[in-house]
Amino acid sequence: MAQSPTRQPVLRSSGAAAAEGGSRSRLREARYGGRSKVGDGAWTSQAVKARFREAAQTLRRLHNLTNRDVPMVRDTYWPAIVRPYVEGYGWDAPRSSLGAPAPGAIDRLDETIGWASDWLEDYERHLVWERAFSVRWKVLEAKLGCDRTTAWRHYVFALVKVAAQLNARDGQAAGNPRRRDCHR
Repeated sequence: MAQSPTRQPVLRSSGAAAAEGGSRSRLREARYGGRSKVGDGAWTSQAVKARFREAAQTLRRLHNLTNRDVPMVRDTYWPAIVRPYVEGYGWDAPRSSLGAPAPGAIDRLDETIGWASDWLEDYERHLVWERAFSVRWKVLEAKLGCDRTTAWRHYVFALVKVAAQLNARDGQAAGNPRRRDCHR
């Protein structure tokens, strides 16, 4: 018996994809950007992760933040170097600041902060926010006192927990309704 050859994915140009009614951006959005194809409007852990990352970027763009508002990645106790006027200009590359965030991004930030404070434990909340601010796993291992795999498991569990709460809040089927959280 002859076996049928396996089908290879066909790569099409953006013009062919647009002619068929789809586009690369829609395909990318369906894969990474938020809601899944499982349920119409169901939240996934990837969507929650993207929302936390967007919230972290919005926090970075807000002005007048103190060190308590944004987690510190690197901390030093050396005093700031005061440079004379002659050295002050023209030696370093010019810095450009990000513009102020859009009002919709601030609203989503407030909603995301509410998710974290309502549904996550303290260590989960710290873990999710620090990963959203791109803190390295090595630093998180030292803070949590566990290896990378365990920290990653706690991180994924926290994202899934938020996604399940969002799906339950939005009226989506959140799995088995008889199954309850062991800690409540």
